[in-house]
Formats: sequence, C-alpha cells, structure tokens
Amino acid sequence: MIGRELELEELAQILLRARGGQGGLLLLAGEAGVGKTRLAETAIAQAALTLLRGVAPEQGASSYAPIAAVLRHHLRADPFSLSGEPLVAHLAALLPELGSPPEVTNRETLFEAVRDAFARISARAPTVVFLDDLQWADSATLELLPSLAEAAEEWRLLVLGAYRTEEIPRGHSLRRLRSDLRRAGRLAELDVEPLDAEATALIAARVLGTEPGPALRAALHDRTQGVPFFVEELTEALRVAGRLEPGPHGLELEEGSSVPVPETLRDALRVRAEGLSEDGRAALEAAAVVGVHVELELLAELGYDDGLGEVLDSGLLREIEPGIAAFRHDLVREAFHAGTHWPRRRALHRELAAALEARGAEPRLTADHWLAAGERMRALPLLVEAARRACEIHAYRDAAASARLGLENWPEGENESERLRVLQELGHCAQLCGELGEAGRAWEEVAAGLDAGETERLAEVKQRLATVYDIEGASPRAAAVRLEAADAFEAIGLDAKAAGELLLAADELWRDEVAANRILDRALEAARRADSSELESRCLSTQGFIAGRAGRRDEGLDLMRSALSLALEGNHVDAAVTAYWTLGATANDWADYAGARSIFDDMLVYCRANDLEEGEQFCLGCLVVVLGNAGEWTRAEPLARDLLDRAALPVVSRVHALLTLGHIGAARGATKRARRLLAQAYAAASELGLVQSEHECGFGLALVDELEGVESMRWTGLVADPIALMCSARSRGLRLAATFAARRRDTALVYACADAAASWASRFGGAEPLAALAHVLGEVALLEGNASSAADQFGAALERLAEVEAPFERALTQARAGTALLAAGERELGVERLTGAYHTFRKLGARPFANRAAMDLGAAGERVDERLGRRAARDLQHGGLTRRELEIVRLVAVGRTNREIAHQLFLSPRTVDMHVRNVLAKLGCRSRTEATGRAHELGLIEATRA
Repeated sequence: MIGRELELEELAQILLRARGGQGGLLLLAGEAGVGKTRLAETAIAQAALTLLRGVAPEQGASSYAPIAAVLRHHLRADPFSLSGEPLVAHLAALLPELGSPPEVTNRETLFEAVRDAFARISARAPTVVFLDDLQWADSATLELLPSLAEAAEEWRLLVLGAYRTEEIPRGHSLRRLRSDLRRAGRLAELDVEPLDAEATALIAARVLGTEPGPALRAALHDRTQGVPFFVEELTEALRVAGRLEPGPHGLELEEGSSVPVPETLRDALRVRAEGLSEDGRAALEAAAVVGVHVELELLAELGYDDGLGEVLDSGLLREIEPGIAAFRHDLVREAFHAGTHWPRRRALHRELAAALEARGAEPRLTADHWLAAGERMRALPLLVEAARRACEIHAYRDAAASARLGLENWPEGENESERLRVLQELGHCAQLCGELGEAGRAWEEVAAGLDAGETERLAEVKQRLATVYDIEGASPRAAAVRLEAADAFEAIGLDAKAAGELLLAADELWRDEVAANRILDRALEAARRADSSELESRCLSTQGFIAGRAGRRDEGLDLMRSALSLALEGNHVDAAVTAYWTLGATANDWADYAGARSIFDDMLVYCRANDLEEGEQFCLGCLVVVLGNAGEWTRAEPLARDLLDRAALPVVSRVHALLTLGHIGAARGATKRARRLLAQAYAAASELGLVQSEHECGFGLALVDELEGVESMRWTGLVADPIALMCSARSRGLRLAATFAARRRDTALVYACADAAASWASRFGGAEPLAALAHVLGEVALLEGNASSAADQFGAALERLAEVEAPFERALTQARAGTALLAAGERELGVERLTGAYHTFRKLGARPFANRAAMDLGAAGERVDERLGRRAARDLQHGGLTRRELEIVRLVAVGRTNREIAHQLFLSPRTVDMHVRNVLAKLGCRSRTEATGRAHELGLIEATRA
C-alpha cells in the first residue's frame, strides 16, 4: 500500500460508517493496474468486515453474474441463512440450485428479493459486497445497483464497485449508473490515481530487495507512469532476466539494455515467461483464453494438464481455491491473450467453445467463444437462447444485446421466419429497457417482413409499434399505425381488439375533434359488434369528454353519464373510473366546482371499495385542484401536502398538488415558495405534455413576478396562447393579467386580454368565461377613463360569478368594482364592494390582495380603521408586520446579524431566524437587503424610529 495512505484512510472512514449502519454504494475508479482491487482488499481486511466478492467476467457475462456470485459466496459459508425469506424463491431465477423460480414474477419483485437477501446478510454481520471489474458487468447488474445503494444506506452494508476508467465509452451502462446516482444525490466515488516518482521507486525497491539507482528510477516511472502493477511486473521482469547491475547509488540497467514499454505488458511478461517449456506456454495461452478465473479441470479436459504445474509454479497463475486458478491480474491474462498468434487463438477458442457446449455452460459465454473462433453459425442458436434466458429474468438490456448480436451474424436470406421471431424479441426487450429507437426499427422491420396471411400477428406488431411512437411523442404516427392495426383486427373478426386500437387512436388525435369523433363512431360500432359494454362505455366517455372540452357541455355530460351507467352495470372497474374522471374534469373545466367535488368524492369511494390505490391517488390529485379552484384552500393545502409525501404518487397527481399549492402560496404572498412549487409543476407538466397545466403554471409564475414588484413579461405570451379547449383556469388568468396591466396602465396588454377574453367567451359561453370577459372590459373602461361603464361591466361580472363557487375571483372583481364605483361617484356602494372584497381576501389568507383593497379604500379618503378595523389599518401602516417584526426589520436595516439581534432583544437565534423569514415573506422579498429597501419604500423604518 505504498503511496495509498490517504485513500486507505478515506476508505476506512466509509467502512466505519457502514459498520454503524450507514452503508451505501462507493465506486472505486482508476485505470487498469493502478491498484483498486488491492486497495479495497487491504482496507476491508483492516476493518475486519465480512467480505463477499463478485467479479464481472470479460466474456460471456450472464445477467446478474456478479450478484449471483456474491450470493453463492455467502451461501457456501452459511447455506441456510436465507431460509424462510418470503421472496427467496424469486432468487432461483439467479441461482438455479435454489430450485424452480415462481411462474409469475417481474423485475421489481426480483430486485426486492435481492434487496431482502442483502438486508438479511447485513443484519447478521457488517458486510462489504465487493464487485470488481464493473466495466465488464452486465446491464442488469448495473441497473440493480441504484436501488440497492438506496436501501443499503440504512444497513450495515457497503457495496464497493471497482471499474477501469478507460473502458467506459459513451453509452456504456456504467455511465448511466453514475448519472442515475448523481441525480439521486448518491454518487460516491473514490479516484485511485497513479503514484508519483518517489512511491514508484519504493515499489521497485520492494521487488528488488535493494534500492534502484537514479537512472532506473527515472526509467521505471517514465515507462510505467506510476501504475503500481506495471511497476511490479516490469521490475520483476528485469530482475528475472538479469538485466540489472550494481551502480554507485543502487541497481541500474546493464549497459545496452532498454526498459520495455509496459502499456500492453507483453514485452515485460514475455521476459518472465521465457523460462517456460512448450507445454507450459501452451497451458498459459489456453488459460488466457478461458478467462481471469480458470477451472483447472477444464484445462485438463482440453489436454493442457502437463504444463499446469509449471505455470502455477511461475506465479503467473495461482490457485485461489481448490480447483480454481486466477491470473495475478486481468492485465496479465489480457497480455498473454493478445500475444498469442491469431490462428492459435482461434483454435483455442474453438476447443473451449466445444467443451463448454458439451458441459451445458451459459449460452452467452459459449457463443462468445464460438464467435471468437469465427464459427458464427455455431454461435447463432446460443445467442438466441441467451436472449431468451435474459428476458425471462427481466434483464431486458442484456437480452436485447444478445438478440442484436445474433441478428448481426445472421446469414442473409436464411430461415427468415426465425430471424423475424428474434427481431420481434429484440423489439420487445429494447422497448422494455427504454431503447425506443431500436425497438421502433425492429417492429417496423418485422411488420414489413411478415407474410400477407399473418394478419393477427401483423396487427399485434402494429400495436407495439404504435406504443413506441406514442412514448416518443409522435402522436400522428402512432394514430396512423393504430388505425392500420384496427383494420387488420376487423378483417379477421376481432372486433374487441379493433375497438381498443380505435379508442387509442382517437386519444392520439383528441385535439382534432372531427377526426377523433369519426374514429370514435367507428370504435363504438366495433364495441357493439363485440358485445363489449366495457369498450362501449370507454367510447362514450371519450366522446363526451371531447364534446365538453369543445364547448358542447350538455351533450358531453349526457354521453359521460351513459358511459358511467354502462360501466357500473357491467362492473367494469377501469371503465367506471374513466367515466367518473371525465365527468369530474368536465365539471371543473366549466367551473361547476360543487358538481366536480361531488363526482370526485363518489370516484374516491368507488376506488377505495375496489382497492384501486393508484386510482385513489389520482382522484385525490384531481380533488385538490377542484378545492383550490373553489377557494377551499384550508382543505386543499393539507391534502396536497399529504399527496406529495406519498412515495408512489402518480406524476399527474404530483403536478396537480404542486400547481395548487403554488397558486395558493402566490395568492397568500409566499412568493418564494410559490415560485419553487410552480417551477417544479411546470417542469413535470412539460415532460408529460400537459398543455393546460403548463398554461396554469405560467399564469401562476406571472402572478408571483407581479407580487414581487416585477413587471412580468410572461403575461403577453400567455394571453396570446391559442388554447382551444375549455378550462376555467384560462378565465382566471385573463382576469389577473388585465387587472395588473390596468393598474400600471399597460394599454397594449389590457386590450390583448380583452381580445382573448372575447374570443374565449364566444367559444365557451359559460358563466366563468362571460364573467371574465365582463371583468376585462371593466378594466378597459377604467383605463379609458369611463368609470361608470367600468362599474357596469364589473357589476355584470359579479352577476355571472354568483353562479360560480369561486370566492377569490369574486373578491378580485368586487375590489375592482369598488374602485370603479368610487371613481364614478357612487361612494357608498363602492366602499361596500371594497369592504366585502377585503373580508373575503382576509378569510382566504390572500394578504397582498387584502392589503391592496385596504389601500384603495384609504386612497379614496376613507378611514381604514373605521371601515375595516384597527388590524387592517395596522397592517396597512406597517406592511402587515407585527411590532416585534418591525423591531427586527429596523435592526436588519442597520446591518445586525441574527445572533446580534437575538442578543439585543433577549431572544433565541432560532426565534429571530423565524421572524426574519416571516418579514421576508410578508414584504415579498428574497433577501435582507431587498427587505431593507422595501421597508424604506413603505416608510416602516422611519415610522418605527418615530
């Protein structure tokens, strides 16, 4: 461990934490030969922890091979330790010696079985799982590690993975692993660097038993670049070859000798192997073809037992356990393998492949040796079998790799039906592991290659191809392919399958009402021919939803109610959930919040009665939105927070919860938190393609800008955005945009809002769009100086809003109506409107809007304390700050720290920190400096001093 003191100390600390129950995953990174394995073994030995080891083989890696090796290592020491484990039967997929795995399983269950096994192992004793040579690991193993790393954080288990940095090119699975860990905040990596010249000389001295001279030191470091394994091998080769002689300051190269270049080690190792007999050389070359770990009996079967003893005596190969030998390092094997002439190497691979096939070895391993021998036809069936086996244990990326390799070696024009079957398997596995481009190409080629008579198979392939297009966001292509699949299903009388594809095609084209309805009519006919009330219900739900969003509310509601009746009568659970959702969403879009709440309450009861956990969470997400729209913020907030705390929350429900909390937070003046929540909701909505939610997030962020005193540049784009589907959020956004624009006399934006509101109301003539139009026209009239006309428009808006359960929107219009009435000389009614708006805003907790109403009342010459109470006057005078908060903002303004403020006011620093955060929130500021400026603007500093 020369020169590794710092790395050893760091690794020792990590191992100590693992012993105490704070495990996880650590990656050891470094170039080949730099000493990663030796560092890990030394540190683990010093920590006296249980070591379980798995090495990823360079050739023929079967799925989960290192994990299976670790579990076998453990079971050899303690055969019954996993007995009674609930999921142990699933481990038989990796360890056939445990018996037959369950007939039904999935990747998540397999991962959980592995995690359970490691949990039990680490519960018995602090353990290190050392996975070496991860640069060669199969994709399935690397995909398992992030979930194992997360679980191990609470166990006495450290997963230690070593890999060569120079062998992970772009696209390597190890790069995906590191990216996944980095995103999760779990990437822990220790880089093992080459040694400096001094440490290189120390290693050489250990090997030689005496000091190397200056020239030899310099030559060794230059040739090896400080890689310890290269230093050892090169020094030993020079010693064995007798190429060193004493010099005045230590051993030096004999005159005329040169130092071999160690990048491949061939020269240095050739020097070491010069003394081997012909039999010894043959055994060494055969062992290099087998791999890093060599079964001695296998070499004997191949006829190389005569030279084995000699090779073991040389130290180039060493017996690590009875019957199993290993090269001293991977690089030794690589050097001898590369140094064997290719005809000899091919012959050795051929011999080994034949022996492995006779033994029934792993098909991928045997196939790799046949390929190395140039026997692709012998490799082909084994690659197909390897793909099948990997797919069975849900190692889809590995399965795709084997299938791909088999297809690359397929003889042109031979056994086309079997080739298409393998290609179909490739498409299936590529799709499941997220390689959508390859999956799409595979399905396209299969579809093009099928015979005309294979109609059902062609339709099923088109189904899968459409799914790929759908995931890629290519909706028109997906719809076209689904229609082709539906045609094929109808041609052979499979009307139910045809109806299903037509439904999905209509979903892809829902923005094109005419095209979608034409397809839905056809789907409904197919569903009725198939006598499927479930499919009929789904067709009616979709037709009704499209009608409602297109402006034909009553027609849509009738269709959706019929759909719900069909689903409930036939006990079609999924169809019923769909019908409930479309009814509730349509009611919400049309601002019938009481109706939407009632429908989602019924849907919630239905989901719970049928144990639909995901459906329940989706329903709660929708209910959060409705409660937020209806002004029931005290119910919406805790429900939204509860949803966000749930681990398996559907992404759509997460968007709904974040969006609702963001809008409520903005209205209440918590702008910093609101901006964060809305930004998160916007990012998730964009990823899912939820256009309406993106639009709502945009209006919310524009409101945050305005409340923080920034003229938002978002309004213009949002107002001009041509959203063609009914949603109440559009009306709310236009109302807010027009109000803020009118206050700062932004004529262009107010007129743009008027145009958009008029277009919106003409298309969707419900109470909310018409109320929004009247409100915006009131802002136009105020801007133009026609207070009387403005009061009439705001009054009309209030009449429309009487039909809508939306207290925030009503209060906003009331406040603006009060301002217009006061300007028109109708003082009593104007004061009444402003007073009513203030009390509604206060009840909702919408502090910035309540303060604005109070300010408008004061600006009209009214006594705020008499009209609204002393609290309102105090809030108005002090920006909503309490007496203690005023004291603190004064001290903040003169540059005092929280600790200094705490000392002066006899408070705890934590209490002062809480007060400072409250001050920032109430003043709508993000920093102490900004709060100081805002306090000066409001006259709070001077008022406090007085």
